[in-house]
Amino acid sequence: MKRLLTLILIGILSASAAFAAEVTRDKKDISILPVFASRETYRHKFFDKAYFDSSISKVFSDLKRFNVIGYDFSMDKLTSVDDFIAKIQDAKKKAALNDTNYMDEELGAIVISGEQLEKLANSFFVVIPTVNSVQVKGGTYVYGFPPSSHYGYKANVTISVRFIDTAGKLLDVYNQNGEGTADSETKAYDEAVDSAMSMFTKFVRSMDEFRLKTQVKAIRSDGIVAELGRNMGVQPGYEYTVAKQSTDEFEQGKDIGMIRVREISDSNSLATVIFGSPQIGDQLIEAPMAGFRIIPFVEGYLALPMTSGGTIGVLPAIGFAVEKEVGYNFNIEARLSYLPTLMGTFDTWDGYLDDYFYLPATAEIGISWELYMGPTSLQFGLDGGLLGAYAYDLSGDSQFFWLSGLGKAKLSLNLQLAQAFKLKLTVGAAAALGLVSFVAPMAGVEGVIRF
Repeated sequence: MKRLLTLILIGILSASAAFAAEVTRDKKDISILPVFASRETYRHKFFDKAYFDSSISKVFSDLKRFNVIGYDFSMDKLTSVDDFIAKIQDAKKKAALNDTNYMDEELGAIVISGEQLEKLANSFFVVIPTVNSVQVKGGTYVYGFPPSSHYGYKANVTISVRFIDTAGKLLDVYNQNGEGTADSETKAYDEAVDSAMSMFTKFVRSMDEFRLKTQVKAIRSDGIVAELGRNMGVQPGYEYTVAKQSTDEFEQGKDIGMIRVREISDSNSLATVIFGSPQIGDQLIEAPMAGFRIIPFVEGYLALPMTSGGTIGVLPAIGFAVEKEVGYNFNIEARLSYLPTLMGTFDTWDGYLDDYFYLPATAEIGISWELYMGPTSLQFGLDGGLLGAYAYDLSGDSQFFWLSGLGKAKLSLNLQLAQAFKLKLTVGAAAALGLVSFVAPMAGVEGVIRF
């Protein structure tokens, strides 16, 4: 009988271990090689190798799930990547042989097996950043916000970042083009590098080798407590999928929910449930997003009184917005829209647009705060900007003529249909002051594509 109970207990413990959630508790050792570039690239006077180098290093430093090693070795004194890896392996072996964690008190010496020493020496990843091409041209370009024509410089940069293990196996490659336009070559190059690097953090977080895994630690009335916090670089706004634990191999690991981190402590996170009903012990797997939203929209101003007399029943606007998520529930956006029914209206306005073709338009920047309530959320926003016309002529010259200031107060109801998509219904009020003046209610529909 006792033997039977023992076997049952062992079976229960074995089953529990088999389906225990995996938790990422150890930081990864990673070594970043100096930036490689062609001789032609180095000839550019504006090429700043250190800027790309620091951009790469900052990503790994900010993520806090890595130990960056190998800065003591200069590639100027090494002949190859293999030589670089060998130097780091040797340094890790020496560090292990001086690590008091392997001290045998009875022998009074460091005791570590050759197999364990080799495992430690090979437990790191190598990052190889490369600038593949750089082009910078001077000319007249539309840039800035609001956009308008200026003489400046446009830079195009192509970069790649390879990840390999100590055996030389290629794990993944980040390839990206970036573009920047500014009033100097150096600024344009820096903007192009920033553009090329904009998705790099998400790329690193999405790699299987570096993706955080944790578990539901507790369920509270105000949210879900998950293991891992500042100690592994978790930030408000991080999202996790809830993976199903099952004896069925086809069901094992299936996503059954999603949570969004609201608050963090040193070793834990408090999150809001977006989808599903997580339970204590459920597996959580990091679901990285870059925090950008592309938002095509249609909106309308109702019963708009015009300064020239009369009213327009509905003044429609078609456009798109770019929104950046900051933390858990704060957003910053830039919006551009086209107002088709105002075509022809501006012709009489004091000759502003003589000799130009034009499109009536608005340009706005705004902030908003979002209240998450499961798959739905309420978003309160304020926008400010200008109403006018994007004007251009046959010579290619273009500029914005801004005729009025524009302000909006908005309330949106969002329905999140998937991690990468939301549907948004917006109501609010808009006011313009200037050559066009009005106060009018507004409403709109937006599709939010998240990256």
